[in-house]
Amino acid sequence: MGTPFDLSKIMFIATANSLDTIHPALLDRMDIIDIHGYSTDEKLQIARKYLIPRQIKECGLTDKLIEFPDTEIKTLISSYTMESGVRNLERAIGSVCRVVAYQFAVSKEPENF
Repeated sequence: MGTPFDLSKIMFIATANSLDTIHPALLDRMDIIDIHGYSTDEKLQIARKYLIPRQIKECGLTDKLIEFPDTEIKTLISSYTMESGVRNLERAIGSVCRVVAYQFAVSKEPENF
């Protein structure tokens, strides 16, 4: 473009899940703000309100075919998702839903499922 830019009054914002992958020379010039993720109770509420209904719908299930007690959701959160967000939690819930959908599909007596 050949047009000079003055970047002296610009603030750049970067996000990262890990500081290990950032080059030390760049990391030395950054101010690090550590933002913690969701608590277990917050993840539980997000799963109840948004993630579980979405995965049940995507897998073609109904509330009558699958149930997620709070104790089981907390087990998924503590044992299978170590991240601060909920992306892997949704994947874990989706995996459970797909197993139930498969079992229902191959069941010889779906009315008793």
